[in-house]
Amino acid sequence: MEIKANIGHSFADRFDLEGENLSEFMSWAVSLDDPVFYHWHHYERTHLAKMAERWGEDPAKVSFVLDRLVDLSPWVTNGYAFPAYSESLKAIAKSIGFKWQQDDVSGVGSISLYENFVNSGSIDQMSKDKIIIYNRDDCFATMHIYDWVMAQ
Repeated sequence: MEIKANIGHSFADRFDLEGENLSEFMSWAVSLDDPVFYHWHHYERTHLAKMAERWGEDPAKVSFVLDRLVDLSPWVTNGYAFPAYSESLKAIAKSIGFKWQQDDVSGVGSISLYENFVNSGSIDQMSKDKIIIYNRDDCFATMHIYDWVMAQ
């Protein structure tokens, strides 16, 4: 089975644009032909559902996306042992050779960078770029784990 990855980004330049950003993502997602959205652990599902509720997103679109989310974490960690101290995306991906481009950005750090970006009047391009790179690397790390498991 050939998996085609479509990794792009969507970015709300202000807190109040999150709903519009979510709506654009949902419209893009439902336009795809039978998509599967791989992710690591429960955060993505939980946060996406909360955002959809907060912004009044179309329930049909939300169901479409949520029904196609596949959490790789239990599938991978229950089936394989890794030389890692935790079952986090970073620990597992690093243990099988993935390297993040930035050593100075973490999940919590990306939240701080976003606050810095918004508080700068959306002109702190360095913070925005770091967030995009960090999140893109998380996507590639997830894909790296998927590819590794499929090769076993």
